[in-house]
Amino acid sequence: QIETSRNGRDLSNVIRNNSNFFQSNDAIRALVLRVVELKERLSNRDLSGLLNTLSRAWVPPAARKYHGKLMFSLSELATTKELSSFKARDIAMTVNALARRNIRNPK
Repeated sequence: QIETSRNGRDLSNVIRNNSNFFQSNDAIRALVLRVVELKERLSNRDLSGLLNTLSRAWVPPAARKYHGKLMFSLSELATTKELSSFKARDIAMTVNALARRNIRNPK
């Protein structure tokens, strides 16, 4: 399902509908590849929704490193977009998602 996802909402639905999503290395790899493929087309709503979904997903300890990197990469992608193009809801969802998982800029 990940390979056929057309946007961030589709990716979020795949993750939400599979409670054991992050137990599969293949699923994580497919998600990362699909996000890379879609990154230029992801809307602000897609980004904030995907970050929100990722922040709420159960992640086993073995996958937390990859999960954190994916969330940080998505947050970096959000910072490359024009801030005035974001709705307040999208900004709030992004900030809350990053705070929920304690994702910080390592610099």
